[in-house]
Amino acid sequence: MQPLDNLLAGDFLATAFDAEPLILRAGTQAWADIVTLDDVEYLVRTAPASGDWLQLAKCGGFLPLSGSLVSGVSVRTSAIRKRVAQGFSLVLNHVRQRLRSVDAVCATIESAVERRAGFALKYPISSNLYATPPESAAFVPHYDGHGVLVFQLSGSKRWQIFSRMNAEAVEALPRIDTDLGDPVLDVVLRNGDALYVPRGYPHCAQTTDTHSIHLTLGLQCYTGSDLAWARAHGIRPGEYVPRHLLENAGTGVRARLRYERTFVDACRVTETLIAPRPGTGVRRSPRDCVIMPEDEHVVLAFPGGAGRFPRHFERALRATAAQGDGASAPDLSEEEQRDMRTALYQMGFLSAGDR
Repeated sequence: MQPLDNLLAGDFLATAFDAEPLILRAGTQAWADIVTLDDVEYLVRTAPASGDWLQLAKCGGFLPLSGSLVSGVSVRTSAIRKRVAQGFSLVLNHVRQRLRSVDAVCATIESAVERRAGFALKYPISSNLYATPPESAAFVPHYDGHGVLVFQLSGSKRWQIFSRMNAEAVEALPRIDTDLGDPVLDVVLRNGDALYVPRGYPHCAQTTDTHSIHLTLGLQCYTGSDLAWARAHGIRPGEYVPRHLLENAGTGVRARLRYERTFVDACRVTETLIAPRPGTGVRRSPRDCVIMPEDEHVVLAFPGGAGRFPRHFERALRATAAQGDGASAPDLSEEEQRDMRTALYQMGFLSAGDR
């Protein structure tokens, strides 16, 4: 994708990364192939009612998905549309797990960040899509503990970026009530625009007289607070760790980093969000599966993917690893069984069998 190549070859990674906000005007159709309106309809139609796949946000608050908004395990699209018409923003999370186009963009950026910006990403890039009605805002002024890259897909939205409050932020500050002064950047994003906001920069966004759909990617790198070894090399707790230091680290450090990177939530694309009915799936990598307790969780790892589950899922996971999708899971509720199966399909541990 030429616009994306231009973005990655320009000032974004060369000078702006983790340093200053940056806007790119790439043309009205620049990001048209990443997420289409049909994709948005699909994401809403197939979103499960449980978990945080779909949220409704307004001025920093979230509306619980319950009552008339849900029907069984799914959301009611007509009820969701009514809430959006009332000023709520539609928030679709984990988009790269559901759209191959978004996953491909994230993978391209991940490679470029580590190669050109010189830092090591701690997690796979996160991806959230926001659809906001006219003259509305999903959140109040805040800053994030990671950098965000915004792609404007449809409509327009006014963004205000204020002076950096925390150059070494590792946690978000979800609400800022103090006077932020005049913005350092006040811009309206339109189709084809992109905006980069480094961590620690307070910002807010609001639609004008039209709707807005944008994709936000989250980029978080290793900092000195993650690695005592890095602090011994003069890296401050909130400072990003240069990639060359990690490459020159001892084998023990590199092995632990690979372990941490493996056991983040899987960002694998699945053909369908809702897993097939019980008994119709097969295990993709049963022999290489590893299941291990980790504090209050249990981790399932296999070549190509990994996932973290609540600790009481361990028995059901072991049964599924041994017997496949039809395994009995008496320790889990029906909702928990459905959520576990959905996650295993998303990760690629289970794949569709001959049906």
